[in-house]
Amino acid sequence: GTLQVRNIVGLNPSGSFEDSSFPRDLTALNGVLLFTAFDYTHGRELWRSDGTLEGTFLVKDILPGYASSRISEMTPLGSILYFAANNDRHGRELWMTDGTTEGTEIVEDLLPGPMSSNPSRLLVHDGRLYYYADSGGDDLGLRLLEPGASAFDAWLDAVPLAGASRGLFADPNNNALPNLYAYLLGLDPLSPGSAIFLASPVGAMQHGSVGYFDVSLTRRREAEALGLEIITEVSTDLFRWRRATHTELSATPLSGNMERVTLRLSSPLAPAPTLFVRFRVRSP
Repeated sequence: GTLQVRNIVGLNPSGSFEDSSFPRDLTALNGVLLFTAFDYTHGRELWRSDGTLEGTFLVKDILPGYASSRISEMTPLGSILYFAANNDRHGRELWMTDGTTEGTEIVEDLLPGPMSSNPSRLLVHDGRLYYYADSGGDDLGLRLLEPGASAFDAWLDAVPLAGASRGLFADPNNNALPNLYAYLLGLDPLSPGSAIFLASPVGAMQHGSVGYFDVSLTRRREAEALGLEIITEVSTDLFRWRRATHTELSATPLSGNMERVTLRLSSPLAPAPTLFVRFRVRSP
């Protein structure tokens, strides 16, 4: 038989008539139906249904609130659905889902921050996902995503690690720097350093009792989206350290999905002839 599975919107806010959720982008994945639909609480977002009332629900409100994340390009590859969406914080980027809330996440923030790489023309061929995106160059570029052979896996393969030592938050070198964070900082997997590393200021200024210092570091473009959090501290003697707050001034794309980030630190410690800045990686 043919019947309504769920009335997603119900009554119009005026209460005078039934409104439509306008479901579209119907795509089968892992035995359920994924689709986009509209309601007055979440806007147009990603939904799923197994054909029952209880099994028809919102997967994730990617752009929270009434505004819509503008999901498009829904393309299944194996057990994963790839699509383009905008959550404002990262702009319009490539996302993935396995049909669960926890498994719905951004693949990479190709253009850092609210700028958009605008993935388009997603195409699956020979077990790989091809698509066009803006990585900061003069024109759109063709990109390739090969599930099961991630850049992180390739980074791990440079080190003879096996089993639990290959985990995202494993610390095989006992240096308080998990594999994932060493990878996101673009460090050499054979000599990843430690969770504390020094940098030299590229500029300093004083306003009243507060000193301001500009420093830079290199990281992968998806580092912030994947949870890398940097703590900044300053010292004049390498023994006494003071916490410094910082704001991100700029992020300049580099080759190999890396970027150089310039931070402006503020601290009660005034500029001195010799000033040291160190970055600490917050534990996961």
